Amino acid sequence: MDASAPSCLNPAALTPQALRLEQERQAQLLAAIRAGHGPLPAGWAGHRVGLLAHQRHARATARRALAGAYPVLAAWLGEVEFEALAWQHWCQTPPRRGDLARWGAALPEALASEGPGTGTEHASLAALEWAVHVAARAADPVPGLPQGLDALQTTPPEALWLLPQPGLALLPCSPQVWARWCAAQPMPPPGSEDPPMPCEWALVRRVGWQVAVRALPADQARFTHRLLAGDNLGEALTRAAPGNFQDWLRDALAEGWWRAVSTAAPGSLHDEDEEP
Repeated sequence: MDASAPSCLNPAALTPQALRLEQERQAQLLAAIRAGHGPLPAGWAGHRVGLLAHQRHARATARRALAGAYPVLAAWLGEVEFEALAWQHWCQTPPRRGDLARWGAALPEALASEGPGTGTEHASLAALEWAVHVAARAADPVPGLPQGLDALQTTPPEALWLLPQPGLALLPCSPQVWARWCAAQPMPPPGSEDPPMPCEWALVRRVGWQVAVRALPADQARFTHRLLAGDNLGEALTRAAPGNFQDWLRDALAEGWWRAVSTAAPGSLHDEDEEP
């Protein structure tokens, strides 16, 4: 079989032995594409130039896929540096699923490993962009006020949990990263006016078909973080009560952060993990 092109065989039509051989062939081809040198894959019937063509295609695919999730980071780094970053990430953490929109979750951590300085800012911006990317793909928000809201008046806070809307996320965000994010948006987020609102945390949420990002004061962020970490309302109030709970509650209800108030501890508050 000519191994110069990826196989389009139907796995269901292969015997177990043939499927194993095909998987090995594909693994050898992908390894050769990532390496770009060394021995040609077993069964390769073409010239090395064919392998390099596959590698060029893979590099372009990696850049497009990662730029879809990280457009602001791509513009910051520039085309050449971002393409090199995308290819490095593709080689070190290759996709595991066919949906490339789910690939790239590990990039912020990879950038953070570069150490303090610019790498930290790159990682912080990447974390914000990935949260926006996940929120854009999340389920539609539950409309209206949170279900069970009346329980706030009838049930002790130690027996209440706030369940976030799909895609809701809270991230640390330095003023420098916030300014770069805001500058890249066609419609500046609230709080990004000049002079800018001090920003240490950014809240990401779905608003209809769009994703909204806003700066959150530190005291409200600490409280919201405890709720997203799984604390019940009583624990969150004890550990990190905001300066004005009524102000926090007003914004949370007006902007639709929570889908329900629950009297049962949830198994998980978080969306399904994306592929690295």
